[in-house]
Amino acid sequence: MNENFQGWRVTAHMRPKYSFGHNLRADGYVEKQTYHIDFSRPHKTLFHMGNEQETYEKIFGEAVKKYNSQQKRKDRKIENYLNHIQNDKRQGIHKAANANSDRKPFYEFQFYIGNRDSHCPDKDTEKILKLFVEKIMPKQFPNFIPTSVTIHNDEFSFGRNGERIESPLHFHVVGVFVAHALTKEELKQEQEYRAQCKQAKMQELEQKGIEWNEIEWKKKDWKSGMIERYGKSLEKGMELQTSLSAACAEMGFFTANKKGTAQQQFEEAVRHELMDFAENCGIKINRTKGRKHGHAEKEAFVREENNIALENELLEKEELLKIREIIFENNVDDYAKKLEDYEENKEFVKIKSKELSEKEQTLIQKEFLLNEEKKSNLEKAKKLQQRENFMNQEKQEIKSQKQKIQEDTEALEKKEIELKKKNSEIEKSILTFTIESKEKLLEINSWAEASEEIKKSDTWLDNEFLNYSKTKSEPNALKKLFDKIKKGVISIIANIKKSYDAKIKKLENELYGYKEFLTENNGCVVVTYQYGKNDISEMFFNTPIENIEKAIKDCRKSNKKTFNEMSIFDKKFLSRHFDKAKELEHARNLELERLANHHRTRSISR
Repeated sequence: MNENFQGWRVTAHMRPKYSFGHNLRADGYVEKQTYHIDFSRPHKTLFHMGNEQETYEKIFGEAVKKYNSQQKRKDRKIENYLNHIQNDKRQGIHKAANANSDRKPFYEFQFYIGNRDSHCPDKDTEKILKLFVEKIMPKQFPNFIPTSVTIHNDEFSFGRNGERIESPLHFHVVGVFVAHALTKEELKQEQEYRAQCKQAKMQELEQKGIEWNEIEWKKKDWKSGMIERYGKSLEKGMELQTSLSAACAEMGFFTANKKGTAQQQFEEAVRHELMDFAENCGIKINRTKGRKHGHAEKEAFVREENNIALENELLEKEELLKIREIIFENNVDDYAKKLEDYEENKEFVKIKSKELSEKEQTLIQKEFLLNEEKKSNLEKAKKLQQRENFMNQEKQEIKSQKQKIQEDTEALEKKEIELKKKNSEIEKSILTFTIESKEKLLEINSWAEASEEIKKSDTWLDNEFLNYSKTKSEPNALKKLFDKIKKGVISIIANIKKSYDAKIKKLENELYGYKEFLTENNGCVVVTYQYGKNDISEMFFNTPIENIEKAIKDCRKSNKKTFNEMSIFDKKFLSRHFDKAKELEHARNLELERLANHHRTRSISR
């Protein structure tokens, strides 16, 4: 190693092409590559996770299961994630017309320290590259997961003069790029955050007098912010996915002008990390661009290199000319013979051309008919798919409706139990109220009805005693008088009770409300409901102020001064604004349903 030695070149080249047959030196594959593989020299497999399908199952198997368990529609489930990636033909926007952005399941790194002209010692190269792949890469670049690592020190090539040149020891590292998606909770949090940002931006522009542009806002890229907040670059889908761009983004590499693509930045970062690690291990690395040399000999060196290249090019052209001259002489003889054959076959060619032309027209027509049939079949398949999707949605809606009906039924049963309890309490209250009301009414009205009945009976009693004075000598006259007085007193008590029962019933109706059943000429039973003071009081007591304000607005719109006037004008007024009215109307509708089994009914609430 001379004193002008600048160090070894480091190569870290990544591409989406790989060959397990080549990397693993598989039987039946490398036998065809003897032109650049020496089987007497060593090669190793440090790590191999398995074939493509096995590898994807180990890395993404759990994520696929979790994703499928959350899907209700069968067509959204992923049966085979590797096939799903290979069949995904989504294309991005590229400057190059021939650019291909199909999703790649695997990428391969090739690592070299040195080149074919200058080898780093094999022992040092193997040690450094092994430590770099096993220790440094997982820590510095966690979104690239190595799945197969092989060492090759058995390859060679040939120089310009045919001399054999041994290739340096190098590593093939096949791996998968992985990225992470937000969970449902994180996605909801992210959407709320974006909504807040949008609101703040709209207010800011409004203050500045700038018109809001929804289209421009939708173009906003949230990926870098998501990575800062959650360490994840994908919004939806499986929690763990393969994506080069998303994985690079999570590692801090974004495509940008004057910086190159995210893939280029990532590849360059890996190369520089390998150069730094090699230097830390005591290996001299050449970081210059191109070949390095002294300033004094630069011009001579350039001339010498140019002359060598020109001489080699001239020699190649001279050999090519000699070959072409021999070929030309042979072609002259062949041409003369072919010219003779041409004249003989000219007419035959015309006939065949005509036949071919007719066949071609027939084939074009058949192809056109086949394309039309294909289009028709595709349209039918599309309609069938749409119909299937619609039926699946209908099934889901029916299932949801059944569940809702079940929930409503359970709620109604609970309500019915509560209503029974309330009815029991109301009956007790009515009984208590009836007793207390009767006692209070007797006190307040000073037995007005009883006094009236007694006044009416004064004349009757006088007449009975007068008749007794005339007939007291008759047998059993006193017993007859007693029986008449007893019947009269019983009649008075019955009239007093009837009067006060009517009064109490009226008060109960005013307090708790009542219902009346009337049968019309057509046989329809009309049920009229009257809300009691207790119902009205509970409505106001348990109703939010907002509902009362809305009820007042309804009254003003209809020019009604009171809720009573409004309820008479609009039968649905109370149930629209008061939960108690809704509850009572619901209970009454249930009763109407029971009555409807025997009669035609309609209800009026007031």
